[in-house]
Amino acid sequence: EAVINALLLRLEDGDEDVRASAAEVLGNLGNASEVVISALLLCLEDGDRDVRASAAEALGELGNASEAVINALLLRLEDVDYFVRYKAARALGELGNTSEAVISALLLRLEDGDFRVRVSGVQALGKLGNASEAVINALLLRLEDGNRDVCSSTAYALGELGNASEAVIDALLLRLEDWDNSVRYSAAQALGNLGN
Repeated sequence: EAVINALLLRLEDGDEDVRASAAEVLGNLGNASEVVISALLLCLEDGDRDVRASAAEALGELGNASEAVINALLLRLEDVDYFVRYKAARALGELGNTSEAVISALLLRLEDGDFRVRVSGVQALGKLGNASEAVINALLLRLEDGNRDVCSSTAYALGELGNASEAVIDALLLRLEDWDNSVRYSAAQALGNLGN
C-alpha cells in the first residue's frame, strides 16, 4: 500500500522520466485498484509521449477492460506520436475486448504510416481472435506490406486466428518463398498452427 501510494504521487512529478517510470512500475506491480486505474487514465493525457505510452502499457498489463479504459486507449490510437499508438494497440490486444469499436480501430491502425504501429495492430488482432472476413482480408493485405516485420507478424497472427481458408493457406504458402527468413519462419509456423 505504501509503495503504491508513493508511486501514485510520482505520477505527478515534475520530471517526465519519473512519471513514465512510476506508470510503468504500477503496471508491473499488478494492483488494478480503482485509484491506480484512474491515475493511469489521467496519465494518458500527459504532455509527454513516454508518460502516455507507459500509462497505456500499464493499463494493458493490469487487465482492467472497463469501458473507461477501452475508450481511453481507443483515443490514444489516434495519438500524434507513433510510440503512444503502438503501446495503445498492444494494450488493447492484451485486454481481450473484441467489440466492433476495438476491432475497427485496430484495423485502421494497419494502415498507419509507422511500421511499428502496424505490427502492434496486427499482433493485437491475432491475440483477440476475431477471424471475421474483414479482419482476415485486412491481414492478407498486410502480408504484402513493404516492411518485413509487418509481414512476419501478420503471418504469425493468421496462424493464431485459425482460419484455414484456401485464401489464407495460399497466401502463407507464397510467404514461404519470401526473401526474408523471418517471414518464411512465421509463415511456416502459421501453417503448422493451422494444421496444413
